[in-house]
Amino acid sequence: MESSTNNPARIAERALFYGWVPLFVLALWPYTVNPCEPPKLLFAAVLVLGCSVLAFFGPSARRGAGLGLLLALWLGWQTLCGLGSELPENSLWSLTAPTAWVLTALAARRAFADPDRAWRLAAVVVAALAAASLYGFAQLAGLDPFPWSSTATTEYRGLPSTFGHPNFAGHALVPGIILALALATRPRLRLPALAAALVMATHLWFTGMRGGPVALAAAMVLFGAWLAAGWLRGAGPGRVPLALLLTVLVGLAATGTALSAYRATHNTWLPVSDSSLVLRYNSAQGAARMVLDRPVMGVGPGNYEPLNAAWWTPFEQRWYALRGLRNDHVHCEFLEAGAEGGLPGLFLHFLLFSWALLAGLHLAGCGTTPALRQLGLAVALCAFAMGIDGLFGFNLHVPVSSGLFFVLLGMLDGVIGGLLPSHPVRRPIPAFAGMALGMVLAVAVLAGAIGHFRADRAALRDQSMLGQWSSSPTGGAERYSMQNALLQQLLLDCREFPADRRLAEFRGRVCLGAGHFGAAADAFSDALAKYPANPDTLADLAKALHGQAAGRAGMGDWPGAAFLLQRAESAAERGRELCPPLAAPHDALWRIADLRAEMARDLGNDDKPQDQRVLDEAHAALQAGVTDVVPVYRALARIALRGERRDEAAELIGHALDRAPDAPETWRLVEALSASAQDGSLLLDAVSRAYATLKRDHAEAPAFL
Repeated sequence: MESSTNNPARIAERALFYGWVPLFVLALWPYTVNPCEPPKLLFAAVLVLGCSVLAFFGPSARRGAGLGLLLALWLGWQTLCGLGSELPENSLWSLTAPTAWVLTALAARRAFADPDRAWRLAAVVVAALAAASLYGFAQLAGLDPFPWSSTATTEYRGLPSTFGHPNFAGHALVPGIILALALATRPRLRLPALAAALVMATHLWFTGMRGGPVALAAAMVLFGAWLAAGWLRGAGPGRVPLALLLTVLVGLAATGTALSAYRATHNTWLPVSDSSLVLRYNSAQGAARMVLDRPVMGVGPGNYEPLNAAWWTPFEQRWYALRGLRNDHVHCEFLEAGAEGGLPGLFLHFLLFSWALLAGLHLAGCGTTPALRQLGLAVALCAFAMGIDGLFGFNLHVPVSSGLFFVLLGMLDGVIGGLLPSHPVRRPIPAFAGMALGMVLAVAVLAGAIGHFRADRAALRDQSMLGQWSSSPTGGAERYSMQNALLQQLLLDCREFPADRRLAEFRGRVCLGAGHFGAAADAFSDALAKYPANPDTLADLAKALHGQAAGRAGMGDWPGAAFLLQRAESAAERGRELCPPLAAPHDALWRIADLRAEMARDLGNDDKPQDQRVLDEAHAALQAGVTDVVPVYRALARIALRGERRDEAAELIGHALDRAPDAPETWRLVEALSASAQDGSLLLDAVSRAYATLKRDHAEAPAFL
């Protein structure tokens, strides 16, 4: 019988892994919105497809420690939750990466069934991560040839390297440092491994990441507990539980001491001066409420981002309203697993780390050779550190750290399986069925990875064209030509990538700016079907529907206008409900109320209730900080004029003149006030200031003066 590890197919799989790891860690591509994730996912897809083909040749993998069943349950439950969610297409689209990691783990399980080869793969991982850290130091020295969109940011100064963000770098460096220190126990690798550990540790320090050092400290505690348990119990069966008990006790004591010391010096239990940390506390609170509201199946994988605004805390609402920023992930992997997969998903996520920890410690205690024992302990320490790191970040949603975690899982299970008796070369039918399923999944992963890559490339191109169109001078043949080219490109991209909501949003913005309100409403509705809890898109939809309603009202189609205004108000109210401090929904609501009041007057109805609604919504819009305040002042001035409150009208018209002295609509209000007011000096100062501004900015005053 041919050895499973020396079979040509297994040798080819190992060669794929050795070549894949450096490419995966170092891959960058400048022509996608995200320069890191799409190319890395594409390399992962190529790896799993190649390994899936090779799986048909030679003997199957030996029986391991149950990892295959656990991975099937983990991925299968996510698929079930996604199919039952309100956004199944988004969930299935987002399962591309988890499926790739599961197939990667199964391939590593087949290819690395003995400790020496596993150690070689660990050395390749460490070398690739050290090379990425050296690239980070080149960034620090200003020797970066990669065309990043901006290098004058805090994130770039944190050395994102080939990971795209300092925190993402830290997530991968944590297991890299542990593996490097483990490799240092092997005499021939001691010096290069220690040098690599020093390089990565320095890079981790430059990232400013807080969770990484905590995770490494936790791994040190487990390592010390393991040594202490060995001294107390020897290599007996009680060593693993004793080591875990000591780790928990030391961890609780250290956590309690740190919190008490912080409380004594800062008069609070947790840091609250750092707004990013406060945002994380609040996102964790919102995610916990998501778990409680959807405890069985959650909201579906990948659906935290498009749905989490419905669970925002007031702090998150203010953060989004003031900065336009939101958390795409919970900074806690376990909470996000519970939010997207319910309590069963949280349990399975916990089992992944628990399996790696317990299987690694068991191998560390029962291995027959030093290489086996050291490998088991190294993987256990990596899994424990990554689990602790996952309490403060989303390391399984980042390509390199998540990919390496599943490689370690598969490698550990393969080594454990290599210690068990091998099966015959001839496979039963279920084994062939499993390999066929793996091939189908690998093809689906490749298709999904290519789709992600191409959609991200299209989004970058369209985003660039949108920026050029937005900054071009208003009016003129050049802007019109640019607008038509952009709309044509967006239509093509929306058809080709229907699952990408960014393209629909881009199309909606262009149509809204061009006055194509019907097309804008359709585009924003399409974007909301993929990303329902987006208050800005809801406000944009309301504005597009308001523009449609104004057109219908101008043609005398009052029922049609009223129906569109009802839809617009519903969308704007939903946006305001999601984020009350945000200005955009308030801006849409006062415009809707103003058009309703105008329609009531045209129909001869009592417009006083409608005017009161305009007053309420306009003042709310001003309080929320709308950008375009001039139309708001004009609307309030018109209401004041109708109520013969001339002083109030004069003040509001003056505010409008000060901000936009060249607007003809404002000067018509000046004429209306002058015709109705006995004292013509009410607006004298404001008119003088406006006239002086216009004379300064124009060679001659506009025609309406």
